[in-house]
Amino acid sequence: MNGNESLLRVLQKLNIDLVSIPNAIAGLSDFSDDVIKALQYRSYELYRWYPQGHPEPKKPVNYPANWQTPQEPVKYQI
Repeated sequence: MNGNESLLRVLQKLNIDLVSIPNAIAGLSDFSDDVIKALQYRSYELYRWYPQGHPEPKKPVNYPANWQTPQEPVKYQI
C-alpha cells in the first residue's frame, strides 16, 4: 500500500470528498469571494448540507445557470 492509498483509506473513513481544481484557477477558490460563495452554494444545492452554526447559503448574484452533471463517485476497493 502506498501513501496515496493510505490517505484515501483515511478520507473514506472520515467520509470526506475531495474536489479537483486545475492549477490555473485554483487560486480563485482561495481568494475570490464570488467564487467561494458560488462553490459553497453549489455544494449546498447538491447535498443540502452546510456547517452547523453557519447560516444557510443563499444563491449568489451571477450564480452560474449551467453546471456539469456530477459524476458518480469512484468506488475503490482497499
